[in-house]
Formats: sequence, structure tokens, C-alpha cells
Amino acid sequence: IDADYIIKGETNVVAKYTPIAYTLTLTSSEDLSYSETISADYGKLLVDVLPEAPEKTGYTVVWKIDGSQEVTESDKVTGDMAIQAVYTIITYRVDFYDTDGTTLISTRYLTSGDQISVWGSSIGSETVYDYWIAYSEDGTKSSEVGEYEDIASLVEKFGFDENSIIKVVAAMNDRTITWYDLDGTSHSLS
Repeated sequence: IDADYIIKGETNVVAKYTPIAYTLTLTSSEDLSYSETISADYGKLLVDVLPEAPEKTGYTVVWKIDGSQEVTESDKVTGDMAIQAVYTIITYRVDFYDTDGTTLISTRYLTSGDQISVWGSSIGSETVYDYWIAYSEDGTKSSEVGEYEDIASLVEKFGFDENSIIKVVAAMNDRTITWYDLDGTSHSLS
């Protein structure tokens, strides 16, 4: 129907609405080169139109409106919007145990990029340990910790998340000390 149409008799008229499409500009607080523009209809839920936020190892990420208000299940497209992926670094709790696996020596909080670097160190104990073994949360998997291993590699090996408590147990190589008396008699201690 247009402006020149003349209604003759009883006529049903149904209005047809076309949703207005708005522009959502997506950016990242960490990756300044990331920028994406998408179109979304007025009234659509943001969670239904936003893509997955770009991931970054060692961080959690959420979409935020104007970089400040986290996108919720009920937020809708209301106009042109700036949406930013905002990252928070994950801090992992690492508990260091003596060789018995039950005596807690120290607790450290490490973030992605931090090296465990406990090789041959004392970690608050007078004993210098030779190496360390990390265990999965259920204790079914273990892995020797490399000399300069990044916490992120353990997270990847075992699937730890920000709620995990990472258990690292000290280990020592077998040692034998041998000494000789003045008469040439040898003695050993293991």
C-alpha cells in the first residue's frame, strides 16, 4: 500500500516492520590490532550476536560494553555499540611439598609467564632438592618440572584452571657418600 491507494470497503491492513540494524564495534584490551565490526538488529540479545572473544593463554576474557559493563544474558542491541574483550590474568596457586608429599613447605601464587624455577632450590627449607614433580589434581598423572618451566606448560599438561591447586613435590637423587680411613678402609653412606 502506498500514499495513493484508496481503500474501498472493508480492508485489513497489516503493518510490516523492518528491524533497524546497528553496528557493533569489537575491540580487545590486550590486542590493539584486533578490531571487528558486525551488524546486529535492534532488540537482539548481545550474547546471541557476539562471536567468541579472542582467547589469550593464562587469561580469562569477557565482553564488556564500552569496556566497563560486562555483557549479561539480558543485554540487548539498543544502537551502535562499542564492545571490548577485557582480559584478567589467571593466578595459579602452587603448593610445594617435601619429598614425603604431605609436608607443605611453601605456597606460591604464579601467573602465566612465571617460571616455576625451583630446580635445585630450597623453597623456604634448609634442604636443597634435586628436582620437583608436579601432579594432576586427581593424582593420576605426574610430570617432572623442567628447570625453567613456565607455569603455563603445567596448566596445559594437566588442564588446570583458575580454581586448581597445583601440587609440586620435591625429589632427591640417591646419594652415596664414600670416605676412607687412614688405613685405607672404605666406608659408604647412602
